[in-house]
Amino acid sequence: MKPGTRQNQPTNPLFYHFRRNPLAVSLSDRATLLFLTSRQRRFTKGAVSTRLGVFRHGIAINLDLSSTSDFRFFESMCTSGYEEETIALFSRLVHEGDVCVDVGANRGYLALIMARLVGPAGLVHCFEPGRRALGDLENNIRLNLERTSLLAKMLIHPIAVSDRPGNLLLFSSRTDMSEDSTTSFFSSPGVQVKTERLDDVLNGLFPIRLVKIDAEGSELAVLRGMKETIRNNPDLYILIEWNRGYTTSALWTILAEGFDIFRVIDRDAGPTLLRVSSPSELGGANLVCLGKSASPAARESLLRLLRQDHPTTKPSFLKTGFEMLDRAASRILGPRVG
Repeated sequence: MKPGTRQNQPTNPLFYHFRRNPLAVSLSDRATLLFLTSRQRRFTKGAVSTRLGVFRHGIAINLDLSSTSDFRFFESMCTSGYEEETIALFSRLVHEGDVCVDVGANRGYLALIMARLVGPAGLVHCFEPGRRALGDLENNIRLNLERTSLLAKMLIHPIAVSDRPGNLLLFSSRTDMSEDSTTSFFSSPGVQVKTERLDDVLNGLFPIRLVKIDAEGSELAVLRGMKETIRNNPDLYILIEWNRGYTTSALWTILAEGFDIFRVIDRDAGPTLLRVSSPSELGGANLVCLGKSASPAARESLLRLLRQDHPTTKPSFLKTGFEMLDRAASRILGPRVG
């Protein structure tokens, strides 16, 4: 009998219980089961592939459950949903034909959401310096462009965004490529990556609707390198994924003078915003910023979120999560029995 066949699976109550009654196994147990199984089968001769495709919000993403980073993404998709409050914000602030920028695009999920929202008449700039993430980004964009013609044109920039052109060391997490950073959080040896200012790359592009920044500690440098972009786009929304690497006072110094700042609060009815009036209120939440000279129409889009008069759109993920876990587990364990 070949190694890696179902008969060689270790005797384990969780394996047995899942095989006999899959729906009775909790989401956390099922996630553990998939993780342990994918790790076990990864190095087994003749192992069943742990790769699968995940489809949500009209976007397909390829994952490999033997990767810790991909597994965390998959687990999040199966339970609470991945970045659902951010996606809901996109759907309220971004319109067909818009230009958007994703700084720290990672595997491309949110950039592809933007591309679907702005449509063929729009444009999405994707910035990602990490080699592993860049490969996934390119593959996922190619996958979705093959599936549909309804996406925007997407431009990939394999560089780090900073406040000056040059080079920096990019440090990589051994377990999660979404944490790759130009600030030395990790002990792994850094890799030289090219840096550019957003102002230089976009070169006066107008109008830009939204810039999403998730730069793992380099957010301040990104903001300092996009002053002209901000000046040329008074209706620009800036969504900052709150992260380590800077103090609230430094962020406040850069943003407070020219922007209204809001914390994103995730609620069952969808995201809402809480106005920030001092550095102490910044907290650890994601932020949405809009220039104080923005047009009434741009301000009204944010005021609707403040008033919470938007429809309830946050979906229930439990049934979808079970179905996704069932499909993935079937690939790894083989068909159900019983």
